Amino acid sequence: MTTPNLILRSDLKFVSQPGRRCWRCVVEDPIHRKFFRIGRKEYLIASLLDGNRSQEEIQNILSARNENQSISAHRIQTTLRWLLANGLARHAVPSSPVEPPRSAAPTNLLPVGDPFGFRIPFLAGPAVEAFARRFVWFGSFHALVIGIFAILFAGITFAQSPSFFLDLGKSLFVPDSICWWMIAWLILKSVHELGHAVACIFYGGTIRNAGLAFFYFAPVPFVDTTDMWRLEKRIARLHCAAAGVYAEIVLASLALIVCNYTENSILQYLCISIVTLGTISTLAFNANPLARFDGYYFIADLLDRPSLWNEGRAAAGHLATLLTFGRVPPQKSGWLLLASYGVGCIAYRWCVMVGLAWGSWATWKGVGLLLIALACYFWFIAPRIKAFQVQGLLKWITLQGQIWSIPRVVACSLLVTLIALLAVFAPSPFQPLAPGIVCYENPVMIRTEVDGIVDQLFVADGQIVDSSQPLLSIANPKLQMSRENLQIELQLSEERARAKRVDGRMAEFQSEQAQIESLRTQLEQIDQKVAGTTPMSDTRGQFISRSFSNRLGQYVKPGDLLGTIVQPSLLEVQCSLAQVDVSLYRDYVGKTVWIRKEDGALMEGVLKEVMPRYSETLDHPSLAAKYDGPIAVRMESQQSEKDPLKTLKPRTVARVAIDPKDANKLQPGEHCSIELANERLTLLGVSLRWTQTLAEWLMPESES
Repeated sequence: MTTPNLILRSDLKFVSQPGRRCWRCVVEDPIHRKFFRIGRKEYLIASLLDGNRSQEEIQNILSARNENQSISAHRIQTTLRWLLANGLARHAVPSSPVEPPRSAAPTNLLPVGDPFGFRIPFLAGPAVEAFARRFVWFGSFHALVIGIFAILFAGITFAQSPSFFLDLGKSLFVPDSICWWMIAWLILKSVHELGHAVACIFYGGTIRNAGLAFFYFAPVPFVDTTDMWRLEKRIARLHCAAAGVYAEIVLASLALIVCNYTENSILQYLCISIVTLGTISTLAFNANPLARFDGYYFIADLLDRPSLWNEGRAAAGHLATLLTFGRVPPQKSGWLLLASYGVGCIAYRWCVMVGLAWGSWATWKGVGLLLIALACYFWFIAPRIKAFQVQGLLKWITLQGQIWSIPRVVACSLLVTLIALLAVFAPSPFQPLAPGIVCYENPVMIRTEVDGIVDQLFVADGQIVDSSQPLLSIANPKLQMSRENLQIELQLSEERARAKRVDGRMAEFQSEQAQIESLRTQLEQIDQKVAGTTPMSDTRGQFISRSFSNRLGQYVKPGDLLGTIVQPSLLEVQCSLAQVDVSLYRDYVGKTVWIRKEDGALMEGVLKEVMPRYSETLDHPSLAAKYDGPIAVRMESQQSEKDPLKTLKPRTVARVAIDPKDANKLQPGEHCSIELANERLTLLGVSLRWTQTLAEWLMPESES
């Protein structure tokens, strides 16, 4: 099929950028605010598009002008399609010689835009420039030296005590710490974009706008510095491309230094979040040359290969042809390195997409499948439809290139209806989830009744004991001496009573008799305490006490916990509920719920009860984030002898029964989570719950 005559848009701007390897040109599209890099051949082809020349005439003219370097018909046709697809050229309309103000590029049936990646600008370029000029000094050589010194000093600080920072970072990997991650993320990305803006202004560039971008629903601040591609000096473009990553690393270094010298726990958490995201995530994504982010553009300009991505993919295709069919690829310099780079780019892209798809499905279930389907459409199907439209297989362009708007209106209406239906009926990916720990059901705790020194142990940890079986022996010489003194005093008092009775002194006899009764009562109390020196098991079961073997020779006080007696087959899950989830879980008392283990396995359980009281103290400290648990806590006092861990808000405990036949699948002390089995909150329901939580946070009851 012959491509129809095309005419190049007259408002395009061309900026020459001589390179080390070859000459190239940057094409600026002022309508769509995009930049395109083209080579010498593409520039020659585009310069001949006046609406009157056909593809054959263009080829003849180029062959006559360039005898030493011919341009094939396939190359010309590919370039024309690329210009048409990107709106840089349009079909010539004989009846209307005046170029329409809008691009005549074909459009899709669905609205233009990827819901997984879009931008919302809300700051004008001059305002951003005025703000960025306050920091333009940071683009100088002196600021570079200071930044490198900060990075080196932070590296030495980390090397001196890496365990301190690693332990502090582990405490942030809990669900309740998402606030720290979001704050650190926004701070880092704001500094990242500010770094690009400062570098661009430092070399005389301009800023178009700034705002908030979303990539796979993750908010990211952005500053539009695409005008930096107008810069002719390569060192300037390299500096602009690397400025964002450099700014994040410098900020992460300063945060690590502050974290090392401050004792404020809140400031430490914020700093370690910035350090983690500003190093690991920045180097893994922004500085990664396998993805088309800052690292890619830096490497492409450094190697003087503006089409490195396309060259790598083409070389990977040649390598696949060589390995599959044995065809020798075109002999180009460094094609094997390009092929390796192309394979790495393709593998990285697919790993990221498969990881996002798997995470969406594992976390969001049905909604995740819908998101995967939408992502496949916008990332794979929509570009193919656009390519077919460019080739003329789908024609939705009417008279004089004006777009027929009815399909777009219908598609928008269907999309809005679909979103509304999803909000009302689709289950939300964010379901109530209560962290819990596996415990024994109704454990019997054995405590000491007297003080003394443990001189003998009769059982061991994990041993099956019978009812009334002695567990240990406590030596208390003072108690034994008191008992012997009472016995002697009682004997003397009884002898005195007999003598007074014989002498007939009845009044004195009655007084002595009262003294005898008092001594006997005291002796009974002493005997009970003596019996307490040998604690007994209250029931038959398994005796559990991790430190029981270390009790020998230790001093114990009344009320000290010696251990618990449990039934190994009777387990339950004690979970901690946030206030916003209590009413929902109370409706499920007596119903089946899901017990999700740490490895993702699901088990059924029955919600037995939800405790009526709230508490800021965790019944199981292992659930606290300080001990790698999922619940965020605050530390009230570092010098207190008691446990200073307190939850951020009062929580309550719920108990979930486990079927005895499933008891062997769980281990006491194992962390898990409880989620509702028979009902899934919809997107609308979760949104309302979040709104309620936000309102309670903004207007607490004590202040309303």
